[in-house]
Amino acid sequence: MKNAFLPPLPEWPANYRLLVAVFTLTVALAYLLGTLFIGQNTHFTPSGVVTHFKGNMESGAEEVGEIKFEKPLRDMLLTTHNHLFGLSVVFSLLGFLFLHAGKQAPWKTTLALELLFSLWTTFGGMWLVRFVHWAFVYLVLFSSLVMSTSFFFMAATVFYASVKPFFSPEKNRLRDNGQ
Repeated sequence: MKNAFLPPLPEWPANYRLLVAVFTLTVALAYLLGTLFIGQNTHFTPSGVVTHFKGNMESGAEEVGEIKFEKPLRDMLLTTHNHLFGLSVVFSLLGFLFLHAGKQAPWKTTLALELLFSLWTTFGGMWLVRFVHWAFVYLVLFSSLVMSTSFFFMAATVFYASVKPFFSPEKNRLRDNGQ
């Protein structure tokens, strides 16, 4: 099914595709750096995530290498607010580009929406870990893994669709568009 709104991404003018390619690399790098930051704080372990939100003051001082306090409500609100606003814009734009990267298929819409739903479950899970029960950490870890996998798959697909025409002998090269 052809999209009547816009042509597929590989058919966009070269300067638009170049912008999309650089944007995609930039948000992928930002996401990767954010993931590395989370790894520094949590070591990507269930106990690390729980400690990040609930603190470790109940453990004896000799057992912990670094004292961490419970994340206050103010910090939870600020973190959630900033991430929901920022990532929802990035995920929506990436989803839009992903839907135009190649042929239309119903699963592509599901995957594009999945990023936003995973955003809800990841951050909702963080609140549940902090204020309800530590076992919700597994919801956070699973949702984060699904979100990250989907994000990088979609980013790679968009990047490939935007640069592929530059390497084909067809009319879509940068110099052929007079740019």
